[in-house]
Amino acid sequence: MLNMNNPFLIVGYQGPEYFCDREKETEVILSALHNGRNITLVSRITSRKIFDYLRQSGRECYLAIDEFQQIMEYPEKGVEGLLRSYIQFLPNVHFIFSGSKKHLMEYIFFSIKRPFYQSTQKLFLDKILRDNHLKEYDEYELLMLAMGRCAQDDYYLVPIDEKELPEEIFDKVYTWVDGHTWYVQYLLNRLFALPEKTLSPELLDSLMMEILREEEYTYQTYFQLLTFNQIQLLKAIAKEGIVREVNAAAFIKKYDLKAVSSVNTSLRILIDKEFILRQPDGYIVYDRFMSIWLSRI
Repeated sequence: MLNMNNPFLIVGYQGPEYFCDREKETEVILSALHNGRNITLVSRITSRKIFDYLRQSGRECYLAIDEFQQIMEYPEKGVEGLLRSYIQFLPNVHFIFSGSKKHLMEYIFFSIKRPFYQSTQKLFLDKILRDNHLKEYDEYELLMLAMGRCAQDDYYLVPIDEKELPEEIFDKVYTWVDGHTWYVQYLLNRLFALPEKTLSPELLDSLMMEILREEEYTYQTYFQLLTFNQIQLLKAIAKEGIVREVNAAAFIKKYDLKAVSSVNTSLRILIDKEFILRQPDGYIVYDRFMSIWLSRI
């Protein structure tokens, strides 16, 4: 299902094709929303009644659990082991576990002492390479097709106002956010929404400044949660773009950071709070827009 106004989707429901059952509940929800009533969904089925239902359904079921690392924050003990014991007796149910906290997901699935060790196939989602990204977007831009509906409820294709995406513009977008897909998608979404038909580097710069102004209050608020040493380390990593060794003497001296022990403590806290992300090639500021903002102050 394509967005009629902007083809660069960044959030949202993609259609009913993969939704099954709950037709009556769906009607109740739609009726409530259509008539201006808010609605709260409350389940009286326990997590075990849930697994029994899936097992007895007689169907092949696929269950995706996002932000799975949050299971570690449950106050009850042994939740991982309990969930693993349920799952192993559900041959007709297949799971996808995803999460945004890389270090916690690795701990859950890679640690030999954890219940989910060696229980799944691993798929690492790295950034899309620049050439592949540009090729996909170039083909998409050339088509610029949206789904419309005619009186007979048949579907037809109508062209959206075409906008050129010069390679130099895409290169700058890709470089700014280091190829991270969501940020590339978001910037292109904002660019596409602009009234100008021709995109220029100056227009892109202006858009980035607008985004940073929108986010500045949030970033300033973050600073209230951090110590001076943590803020200094965060700024230093942002200015470098990526840092392979935060303990390197040259890096510490260049940004007038404290002792190695203090840097390590700050780094650990910033990773736990998701301000810093550890990648195979080094450490980066997790929020790419925040990284650009930090590098400019």
